[in-house]
Amino acid sequence: MASDDPVTIPALQQMKKEGKKSAGFVLWDYQTALIAERAGADFVVIGDSVGANLLGHANTLEVTVDEMLVFCKAVRRAIKRAILICDIPFGPLQEGRGSLMKVAV
Repeated sequence: MASDDPVTIPALQQMKKEGKKSAGFVLWDYQTALIAERAGADFVVIGDSVGANLLGHANTLEVTVDEMLVFCKAVRRAIKRAILICDIPFGPLQEGRGSLMKVAV
């Protein structure tokens, strides 16, 4: 895979099959995402841990979908090549499908 080609799930599967390493980052902001992208990250994860680490929640159970969207959209602006993985907060997930809105990040 050329370094400018977008990473795909099949490409990651092929890397694993061939015993090649992949690089991933957990991050929450645009600036760090730019660094990860320039460093050649294969995947980037925005974890709901952002709630406790940046938003001051007591734990990750308090994080809302709307809060996650702010961070996922900011990181999406920087990520062009890597696969972007955004956590779905535990609370809304447990409340059922009706509580989750359809969004494109």
